Amino acid sequence: MMQKLLINICLLCGAVSSVNSCIRDRIEPCPPLSVWVGVTDKNYFNVNNIIMEEPVDESLPFNRYISKLHYSLKDYETGEIIVENEVIPQDNSDKTYHIKFCDCIPHGKYILTVFATGTSNDSPLVFDETGNNLQLHPENDENADSFLTTDTLVYDAWNYNFNVGLERAKGKLLVLIENMPSECTRITHLINNLYEIVTPHLNYEGFSFVKKSFLANDSDKESYLTETLLSPSANNIESDYSIMFVNSEGTLLPESEHTGIKINMKRNKLTLIRYKYDSAGKLVISIFVNDQWEVIHGMEID
Repeated sequence: MMQKLLINICLLCGAVSSVNSCIRDRIEPCPPLSVWVGVTDKNYFNVNNIIMEEPVDESLPFNRYISKLHYSLKDYETGEIIVENEVIPQDNSDKTYHIKFCDCIPHGKYILTVFATGTSNDSPLVFDETGNNLQLHPENDENADSFLTTDTLVYDAWNYNFNVGLERAKGKLLVLIENMPSECTRITHLINNLYEIVTPHLNYEGFSFVKKSFLANDSDKESYLTETLLSPSANNIESDYSIMFVNSEGTLLPESEHTGIKINMKRNKLTLIRYKYDSAGKLVISIFVNDQWEVIHGMEID
């Protein structure tokens, strides 16, 4: 009987010792919140249907598409900004940008918003007075190619890795000018009825216009292609577009008074127009539609 009692006591002590060995000296932190940011709109929707624009290789590193990011993490319930930062992607071969948040951020529900600029120019990200919405044409300037994404993240012990994709907020206007008069030294575009801002949820508000000028050299006279990044036409109403041909004295050249047409700018889409001086010096305006040039008369497609 005594021997059996001693055996039970030994077993009990061993079990207690085993339990104690499982107790950690300190509790390891939970995995931190991590977000991988990719690029959804690497090419324009209609790039394969528009001449004069080559598709972009979609397997390039992240920094070949995006030059700058501004991201914010807000509490879903209160709207309080938990983290806000602006970064430049490193020059490496990564296909996405990794945002690794501090492990001090508690589990919860958050809203992540990322705004970004493309690599076409180094214009800054400019926000409206609320600090929440991106200005697409500050001071009526073309500004940068703009991208954004927003998502609701429910962060807990089982969900801590997330993926989001940046979508392009603007379209691109291509204007091909052929047989330009030799006396032309400057070309100026004017585009009205464009949206002014874009919200984190890719909604558009306000009204703006863009004015952009290009210098014309002798080598450009036969064929000259201009590119302008533009927000979508506002309220589903076509934008008014006009082009001015100016000589070295600042005088408008003949036919410049009759260059106005209607265009419909859309997000992540290309619009292609051609202005061609014929042998008689008359300006013929065409728009590229359904894989062919359509001549415009009186602002209507012929």
